[in-house]
Amino acid sequence: TVACGVGTTTIDGSGLTQDNTYTVQIIGTDTAGNVGSSNIVSNWRYDNQIATPTLTIGSVTDSAVISVVIGAATDTAHWLLSETQATPNENSSQWLSAKPTIFQLSPGTGTKTVRLWVKDLAGNVSQPATASIILNTALDTTPPTVTLITPAANGADNAIIKISYQLSEPCKNVVLAFGTITVTGSSLTGQYGTNTMTLDGSSLHLVNGQTYTVSLGASDMNGNRSTSTNTNWTYDTEMAMPSFYLMNKLTGSRDYTHMQRVDVSVREHAEAIGWLMTEDSGTPTEAAVVNAKPYEFTLSSGDGTKTVYLWAKDRAGNVSLPATASIVLNSNMDIIPPVVNLISPATSGVDNESIGVVYTISEDAAALVLTFTRTGGTADGSHSYAFGTTCLLAGQHELTISGNERGLQHGAVYSVSLKAVDAFGNSGQGVSTNWRYDSMIGTPTLQLNQGAGYTNAARVAVAVGNDAEATGWLIGTTAGQPRADDSRWLNDEPVSFDLGAGESTRSVYLWTRDSVGNISATATASIVLDTIPATMTLTMPTVDNQNIDVAYQFSEPVATASITFFSLTDVNSPHQILVSTNGGSITLNGTDLNRDGQRTTYDYLKDGATYTVMLEACDLAGNISSRTVAWVYDNSVATPQLTILSGAYTATQTITVNISNDTDTTGWLISETPTT
Repeated sequence: TVACGVGTTTIDGSGLTQDNTYTVQIIGTDTAGNVGSSNIVSNWRYDNQIATPTLTIGSVTDSAVISVVIGAATDTAHWLLSETQATPNENSSQWLSAKPTIFQLSPGTGTKTVRLWVKDLAGNVSQPATASIILNTALDTTPPTVTLITPAANGADNAIIKISYQLSEPCKNVVLAFGTITVTGSSLTGQYGTNTMTLDGSSLHLVNGQTYTVSLGASDMNGNRSTSTNTNWTYDTEMAMPSFYLMNKLTGSRDYTHMQRVDVSVREHAEAIGWLMTEDSGTPTEAAVVNAKPYEFTLSSGDGTKTVYLWAKDRAGNVSLPATASIVLNSNMDIIPPVVNLISPATSGVDNESIGVVYTISEDAAALVLTFTRTGGTADGSHSYAFGTTCLLAGQHELTISGNERGLQHGAVYSVSLKAVDAFGNSGQGVSTNWRYDSMIGTPTLQLNQGAGYTNAARVAVAVGNDAEATGWLIGTTAGQPRADDSRWLNDEPVSFDLGAGESTRSVYLWTRDSVGNISATATASIVLDTIPATMTLTMPTVDNQNIDVAYQFSEPVATASITFFSLTDVNSPHQILVSTNGGSITLNGTDLNRDGQRTTYDYLKDGATYTVMLEACDLAGNISSRTVAWVYDNSVATPQLTILSGAYTATQTITVNISNDTDTTGWLISETPTT
């Protein structure tokens, strides 16, 4: 009996099956006999057991906090680890809802036994898993902390290698390794804290420029060992000599200056991180080196030749040999640059391989250089031309130079500068921009009559391609590169061409010319001129039945051929069929000219009709010719009439007969056997 209201009860589940899933419903009958039911709970699982887990711990530890590894405990919701409980308390606060990975042992040295129970969602508690470990707090198994400071990762050193490292406790057996090269012994100290020293890289046989992985290993007094590693360290004992020049701030001259303060141009040096510039050629001190690359320098006072020295230092501390540059200081020098006017090549102009150069200079020059610098596209550097002595005098000059010899690129756009330098190094220049070098024109394409192989007309259609640059066209039947002054040049693209008289294969040649006079390579196209139609033969019997024998031949290859049957008495004529262009002998079916196995209105001939049979052909050039013959189609014979004149009876085997209705008959057969 269940009381009215909300309540709980416990039932025996022994009749249920482990791990089966059920639906659950309460059905109740009240005291009046009325039956009611609850909602249905689905997917309820009966679970009355749980597997025993596994517990793994170490055998010896110097720490009371140990690592634990728990396995083989599926469907687990809670875990209990204990040294003191022999039987688990299901309501103990020591149950954990997350699987533990560490456990705190009880104080005191000795063997510790740890038990593990697990509990699932249904409340089942497993059998215990047991493991033991010896706690010995006097045992040290922790390796030292080793930190290698220098040689540093991505760093560099020269032959004097600075070594610096830190140890968290006193250590022994310290080993420093540069790749496979190791350093041991008393040179490497194992003191607690920071240790510093230097090593001679040359005695270690390290290779200049080689990159090494550097590692430092050390063991504490109990033999625990640790290693620190730095990668990409470079052993560098050499420094390349820099390169530079001095330049007059006002005139740009590298030879003369009227000012003590000059500009300095140092060539890019990838290794340098420090610089020293002076007029003193003595060996520099490291303290004198500055980090900034020099862009200016003040010369010592007094006119004369000044020699300046430049050293560079790299990150490894190597100092280069000195680079030198000289310039003449003349406080009274001429500082007015020559005036240069470059007339040709002109801005936005175009020239071919023969470049006309026209210019004026205001004074005699010591040097005169014409430079072509490519702009846009794929850069191909600068191309310079130094003028001879006759071109250095003041005034106007004209000359022609070869663009191909200068290495100029066809189709490239250049900035052209003409620079003149006087005796004191003053320079002036004239510049033309957007000048294009055009040394060739593309080969055009030529097509006659849309690519046909034959023509029956002397005038053919011409299609020209790849001639966007062209301003002139020359077309003809004579090979050989034309001259620029040939009278046959046309100003407009040709659209037709006359092949001339006579039948043969004609080769037509085409050239194009651009605005600067470049003439293209030859474009060629060929076509056969054929104005005479093919001759032919047509042979047929004058009369034929259903199987029509036809023989025909052509005097030349043809593109199409047909045979046509026409008769005034055949209302469905003409009948035309296509035949082989190879000629020969064929047999046609008079009742099925189309050879499709069907009798239709237009593919059979009329019995007894007289036809004009025409063989028509079109040759490869389009010429049409034909041949006709007269022919009768006879596909049947009338049934004859047979009369035996001796009457119905005869006394002899030989009888007299009369045959009628046998007009147009050429043969008779009389037989007592009714076979065909």
